[in-house]
Amino acid sequence: MNNLDYLKYSTKEPAEFVVIWLHGLGASGDDFANFPKSLTWPANAKIRFLFPHAPFKPVSINMMQVMRAWYDIKSPNLSIEPDLVSIEQSCQQIEQMIDDCIKQGIKSENIIVAGFSQGGALTAYLALTTTKKLAGAIVLSGYLISSDKIKTALADKSMPKLKFFIGHGNFDSVVDYQLGKDLASTLENTNHLVSFNSYDQDHGVCPLELRDVADWILARFNI
Repeated sequence: MNNLDYLKYSTKEPAEFVVIWLHGLGASGDDFANFPKSLTWPANAKIRFLFPHAPFKPVSINMMQVMRAWYDIKSPNLSIEPDLVSIEQSCQQIEQMIDDCIKQGIKSENIIVAGFSQGGALTAYLALTTTKKLAGAIVLSGYLISSDKIKTALADKSMPKLKFFIGHGNFDSVVDYQLGKDLASTLENTNHLVSFNSYDQDHGVCPLELRDVADWILARFNI
């Protein structure tokens, strides 16, 4: 399986912490690459941000147009027939990025996976199914992918409990706000630690949300 191409930005090198950020359907790693550059970070915030590009593939919901996608989406009803083959393949590619970071001396406990929309859904899936102990996960305008593997992971009391930042627009017309609420409730009911934040916006992110995300990242890395 091919490694993913990605953009990289570091607040300071050598990095001690890593955030891997997954973009939404049809976008690219460029979509959020300006986020860390737009903020002032503490002098001791040695964080490396990685923004991978999803592979190109035809997407059913968009009349089979070829675009960057972590997996196929067949219906506006996001719980119908998830493309589990591509979901697993994409997770393996992100896991490879995590492994590469570990080989470079970054502990898995110092790695956060983040994502927006489809990338947020994949983030939640990966965070709940990986065997690695992560610092946490950030899910923006995302949802919980339905699968037997997820159900098993949520029911497994031996799995480590994770910290999640979940952000969602109150007026989201693409990924319904209730899906974000349902994700948060499911995680809380299985004893994961969730910070749920809603924003007066449609499907996207706003400056306040990004500031909240940055503060949460600093808190998770104890900076």
